[in-house]
Amino acid sequence: MTLLNAVASTRYHAEWQSALAEVSQRLLTQSDSSLLSALIPLPAPISPVQYIDLTLLPDTFYRRYCNGTTETSRTPLQSEPADSDRCTLSIASSAQTLGAITFARTDGDCFNAIDKEFFQHVAHMLVTPLQGLAQLSSLQLECDHLRHQRDHFRILVDTTNSVLSHLEMDALVAEVSKEIHRFFGINYISMALCDSSKNNYFDVYSSYYQSQTPILREQYRLEMRGSLPEKTLHDNQPAVVALNLGHKPASSDLLLTHLHSKNLPSVCLLPLAFNRKPLGVLILAHEQTDMFREANLNLLRQIAARIGIAVDNAAAYGEITRLKDSLKHENIWLNEQIHRSSGDFNDIVWQSSAMQTVLEQLEMVAESDSTVLILGETGTGKELVARAIHKLSARNKRPMIKMNCAAVPSGLLESDLFGNDKGAFTGATTAHIGRFEMADESTLFLDEIGDMPLELQPKLLRVLQEREIERLGSNKVIAVNVRLIAATNRNLKQMAADREFRGDLYYRLNVFPIVVPPLRERPDDIPLLAKH
Repeated sequence: MTLLNAVASTRYHAEWQSALAEVSQRLLTQSDSSLLSALIPLPAPISPVQYIDLTLLPDTFYRRYCNGTTETSRTPLQSEPADSDRCTLSIASSAQTLGAITFARTDGDCFNAIDKEFFQHVAHMLVTPLQGLAQLSSLQLECDHLRHQRDHFRILVDTTNSVLSHLEMDALVAEVSKEIHRFFGINYISMALCDSSKNNYFDVYSSYYQSQTPILREQYRLEMRGSLPEKTLHDNQPAVVALNLGHKPASSDLLLTHLHSKNLPSVCLLPLAFNRKPLGVLILAHEQTDMFREANLNLLRQIAARIGIAVDNAAAYGEITRLKDSLKHENIWLNEQIHRSSGDFNDIVWQSSAMQTVLEQLEMVAESDSTVLILGETGTGKELVARAIHKLSARNKRPMIKMNCAAVPSGLLESDLFGNDKGAFTGATTAHIGRFEMADESTLFLDEIGDMPLELQPKLLRVLQEREIERLGSNKVIAVNVRLIAATNRNLKQMAADREFRGDLYYRLNVFPIVVPPLRERPDDIPLLAKH
């Protein structure tokens, strides 16, 4: 009999060890609440349990039933009314207590000593997986925090790049609304900007996003005195307001009344400022009452700071544009007054038929971009004719550039005409822009063209043909749009025949010749000139 008992005890011990090994193997593939699925049902020969409770500090409670269902709670779970026996054991390492586990029977029987010893071993085995789960949870929290920071910075960078790229106020307001709606899903975005001309009003730009409908954009003026935006601007602190949709707000606050009518109970106001200069208020509203939580509010506060910079830039750009346009119109008006009072030929004194012919030719060619060659003796007023042509042309908005080819030394004439790069020749310490570049989109008057050196004439011909130049010391081609007027007191046709002037350049210049008669051929003008 004793031998039979010994054999039975050995067999039971082996089954007990096998059950413990099976539970250990199950625990290797489980996590958090699913740890309980490794314990229930317990393998034979351990007594059956109806449910197991797992408590993880500080406030997580799990319960697993033998039918496979699981409950999770942040508060302790109530014991089953029909509990007949419970075995609760602490789960603790040498350094800390991780929680507790409870095995419960509701079938009317009690756990024996072997069961409780088995439970103690199970509680000890749970220490390692629970420590691993705690570390994993900590790492997941850290990853979530880093992910949140990454998203936070990405939103800031994207918003900053978007809003700072717009210098016009209307475009800026539209971009701010689009970005905030895209990142936060906020339905109502508005900017109440201080009116620089009238300090008692806000200029309000609002955008209202609704599903399946176009964006509703509104622009109106809001009286500043006594309004919620004024208080936010004065306090320089964000304000979050919860509207009661059942009660209409005070009629004196038009903004809140406006938002109440759109069923937007959650309102957030953020001051816009730059360099301590108050610029306005960013107004956000949403249907959800918990939209403006602390995390969102911190990010929105940083976005508002960047919007303040963009608003200041846009305001400065608008002022610069206004002053520029004003100066432009004043300049146009002054030029009109000068032209109206003086006439187109105010510098030319004439009454003779010979000059009448010249002026008719002048008016005829002025409207085109043709090259003009003005011929005449010294002192006949060739430069005055060139100025009149430029004044009547479409290029008169820019000044005419002039150059006397006989007055410039031949060694410097090329540099003066086409310009030079730094180091192109001895003494060229800086880059120099030539007359052709100066006269781009305007008129270049070359006086005494007959005195231009023969070796320089091919370069002038190339400019007339190709409309491009190269500076001295550079191989970079620069396109120019120049109308050329040349003048000379010499007989270029005879010079070309004598090979003293390039024939191809002469024909390029002689597109529309105008001969200015000397005074001896127009005696009718002498009395007027004497009086002048």
